[in-house]
Amino acid sequence: SQRLYLARTASRVSGLERRVTALLSLSRLESRQAKGDFQRLDLRDVVKDSIQGLSSRAEKKGLRLEVEVPQDPLEIFGDQEALRQLVDNLLSNAINYTNTGAWVSVRARGADEQVFLEVEDSGVGIAAPDLDRVFERFFRVDKARSRELGGTGLGLAIVKHVARSHSGEVSVKSKLGVGSSFEVRLPRAPTR
Repeated sequence: SQRLYLARTASRVSGLERRVTALLSLSRLESRQAKGDFQRLDLRDVVKDSIQGLSSRAEKKGLRLEVEVPQDPLEIFGDQEALRQLVDNLLSNAINYTNTGAWVSVRARGADEQVFLEVEDSGVGIAAPDLDRVFERFFRVDKARSRELGGTGLGLAIVKHVARSHSGEVSVKSKLGVGSSFEVRLPRAPTR
């Protein structure tokens, strides 16, 4: 029973550590409000980096990862690290909440003066009453599963903050038991 107590304590400490790290990350993002350090970058590169970092997790779960990016650049002004966190959080959630053998799709495209990123999954979905709350800090759709996966309840709050700090928006559509689709809209950088 002493071993069980130590295992539970270690698990709680690990959970607290993840939450503190996520809070520090959100705090850093909030303190970097100034857009002076934004640079011209290609959203396709951010998406490719994120996919490269998380594709092995999708493979381990037997998920089909579908990726659609255009041949032409999707240039925006932004903070590369913050945008990488945005894509990582959306993709990580899609992988975590999609059952083995299903699919996750990542699509990026441009239209007029906007750039769109969509992360869609065939996962557990989100109940209609929870859709308005998913971007709140510490809100968890599936508390038991989130704890089991090591979720902090801050990932989507970070996504929302990053989108807004880049003069963009994020929205979600979902159906319980069918899947979810998160779309981020960002302003395109003017052509040179």
